Amino acid sequence: DLPSDPELLLDLAEGASQAGRQDLALECLRRAQSSPLDADQSGRAGLVFQALSRDVDALEALDRAVALAPKARWLAARGVLKAMLGRGDEAAADLESALSREPGFLPAYLSLGSLYAASGRRDDALKLYREALSRKEPADAPGRRLRQLIRSEHSELLGRDR
Repeated sequence: DLPSDPELLLDLAEGASQAGRQDLALECLRRAQSSPLDADQSGRAGLVFQALSRDVDALEALDRAVALAPKARWLAARGVLKAMLGRGDEAAADLESALSREPGFLPAYLSLGSLYAASGRRDDALKLYREALSRKEPADAPGRRLRQLIRSEHSELLGRDR
């Protein structure tokens, strides 16, 4: 029997998704959504739906998360999903909003820079990467890794003209 607590159901959905148990993950997500979810719970559901390639469900959950609390994390996640769905202008708007809400949010810099570069906006991508690299060095390992990825993308863009 599955629990009724949405947090536990989302934990189970995440684990089931990672273990390749799509049916169980979807059942846990559906049960979690039968309760009112807060912004973070809706965002988590959206990320699991995205991992399961359920893009429509993911977008609905991320839309709910952003409507409840437009945090940089959920705006950026929705922006990445919109980019994957070919909705580049909407994706850029979400990623730009994420950065305006949280100027140090490195995942949004990386995603928006990649989107700019892919759409031929090389100078905008370079400027954005420089801005990210001018920020204070992150103290945590994931932040340092993101900064390294941004540095690598910046260097690759610079090298394309040589």
